[in-house]
Amino acid sequence: MDPQAAPQAASQAPPPEWAAQLYQLVQAQNQRMESLEQQLREQQNGGSTFTPETAATTNEDIVREPTAVRKKNKLPELPEFSGKRVEFRPWLTQAKAKLSIDKDDEPEDVRFWYVHSRLRGTALAQVSAWVDAVTSTDKMTTEGLFNQLRAAYDDNDAAERASRKLSQMRQGSKSFSAFLAEFDRTLLDAGGISWEDQAKKTFLSNGLSYELQNAIVASPIPKTYKEYCTLLHTVSTNLEALQRRKGRDGSAASGPTRTAETVPVEGAMDWEPTVTAAAAVRAQRAPWVSQETLNKRREAGRCLRCGENEHFVRECTLLPAMRPKQGKKRTMTAAATVEVESSEESENE
Repeated sequence: MDPQAAPQAASQAPPPEWAAQLYQLVQAQNQRMESLEQQLREQQNGGSTFTPETAATTNEDIVREPTAVRKKNKLPELPEFSGKRVEFRPWLTQAKAKLSIDKDDEPEDVRFWYVHSRLRGTALAQVSAWVDAVTSTDKMTTEGLFNQLRAAYDDNDAAERASRKLSQMRQGSKSFSAFLAEFDRTLLDAGGISWEDQAKKTFLSNGLSYELQNAIVASPIPKTYKEYCTLLHTVSTNLEALQRRKGRDGSAASGPTRTAETVPVEGAMDWEPTVTAAAAVRAQRAPWVSQETLNKRREAGRCLRCGENEHFVRECTLLPAMRPKQGKKRTMTAAATVEVESSEESENE
């Protein structure tokens, strides 16, 4: 056999089995990659949805079943009611709102036991016997539970008392804003939200201060209660601004103080000192107040000058306090007295 023909025969021999298997795997992988590239191009062009056909799965390839979304409460949890009468009406309003918003699609027994679970203390003990009697009957309703609580804690005479209070309310020295807030709250307690506007205006007008009534005497009265309150707000704000300006300019408008002028005291002896006009003004001033007292008045929100709680210091009618003079004045006064007495004795001699 020719030695040169041996390499040619070896090259024509079939490859090993492992090489053939490896070649087939590479070919399969290339085909798979081409298929994936084709699907990607179709997805980018608006074609079919890309579904990878690989043996290995990733987090993006896992299709999760949709889970039910838990309904969240739209309102805060209903506060507990322990039996305080003043808290019953606000709590009842919150309970009805909670049931209508968050428990509207719930069965009646679920709504009933939810309201019952928010009772504590004397309120829970108050309805326990009734709840035991109506359990599993057609009377076990939230409205029935509310009626039991109304009978125990609702103030049935509140509307009548509020109506009497409306006819007696007076503004006094309060600001109109504070008076109107109290008036509207009393009006609601009296059930006057549905009253005619003329009736509301009449009650409000009777309680206004004389200064405010006098300020609007020439103004046309609006027809509606809301417009009437707006007018009073505007006029009262202007009056308060005018009073503040008067307080700032009061000392300048009154002119200079005449310190040299003297006011004789009736029945005074010739040698006794006379009372000056400045002393008469000082008599109208507020007494000197210690720093501790000023701090207490400031914390309580009272007037720093006179201590009243119906106005602030800028609106106080008293003049500013004067710090008392010490030492030298008393010495001078005593010296002047001694000098007067010595001169009087010399005249007698």
